[in-house]
Amino acid sequence: MDTDLLRLFEDSLARFNRERYSPAQLVARSRETTGTGLLSEMADMGWFELLRGEADDEPAASSVVRLLPVFRAAGEGAWREPLACVLGAPAVIAARTDATAQRESLVEGLISASAPLAYAAREADDGWHRIGITTVARGDAGGHVLDGHKIAVMDVASCAAIIVLAVDAQTRRPGYFLVARDAAGLERGDASSIDGHGLSDLKLTGVRAEYLCAGDHAARAEAWDAILGAAEAVGIMRGANRDTSAYLRERRQFGRPLLDFQVLQHRLVEMHLLERETDALLESTAEAFDANAPGLERRLLVLRAQASRALRQVTREAVQMHGGMGVTQETRVSHYYRRALMLDGLHGSEEAALERLAAA
Repeated sequence: MDTDLLRLFEDSLARFNRERYSPAQLVARSRETTGTGLLSEMADMGWFELLRGEADDEPAASSVVRLLPVFRAAGEGAWREPLACVLGAPAVIAARTDATAQRESLVEGLISASAPLAYAAREADDGWHRIGITTVARGDAGGHVLDGHKIAVMDVASCAAIIVLAVDAQTRRPGYFLVARDAAGLERGDASSIDGHGLSDLKLTGVRAEYLCAGDHAARAEAWDAILGAAEAVGIMRGANRDTSAYLRERRQFGRPLLDFQVLQHRLVEMHLLERETDALLESTAEAFDANAPGLERRLLVLRAQASRALRQVTREAVQMHGGMGVTQETRVSHYYRRALMLDGLHGSEEAALERLAAA
């Protein structure tokens, strides 16, 4: 995407945030429990076409760099839509489905936002060490049957189906399978996450499933999600810095705006530096991912550690400098802070990333 086109696209995203995600609109949407929200409107504006390959022979979900502006805007606007169920790991797996007709159907369902897909990979007690997949797929005359338990599956109620990572009972090789949201034998434990998204545990007992592709793409899907999560973190920091700067200009103490006090200026500068540092690291890591550069795993862990540390500090400072207003539903910074905590749970904290770096 050339510079002029990128600027126009970012302007479109900023206008969307102003018109659809004002503080009052955010409060109203935060009370919604399930649904796809404004996904259809986003699809109508052509944003999800970015999943398509730029060349005719390029598969979908090939460039994560092209999606960074969308996830920055999602973070800044505190979007409630299940965006990762359209542009996240499910897109990577859908685009690599073995059967051509099924692959095209899944990708078109994502691009049109008519059939978002939930992604079920994590299992109880595996943490960030990926100790193994215990969900088992057994083949029979009718296809495949799954048995197992998945945790922390996001926004299942808003999706058409679920992509499940399981291991083949005979070959012991991992693979991806498609399960209907209301399939027989599927038990869902639905709850609401700290940031208001749907969060489910899945128990699969003899659940019918369609085979999609081998599990060799799991590392790519995880890396794709981690980069997009970091882009969302940058957007959150950008919004928190903007709102905090505006609040300190408006709020007065001892006859002066709070922004006139040097100690608060220093804290605000540090917040902006953390945002810029993380964004620079995000860009270089995303470009390395698209280029399949060597040493990518280490780059991803460094990005995760930086994004987690910076996001926690920036959102914590934003809440503190807003005072009591910073923890109310009416201010965006409270939503930013809750989403920051959730991103650590989804992609790993600074401590988890540093532990994996030390062990590498």
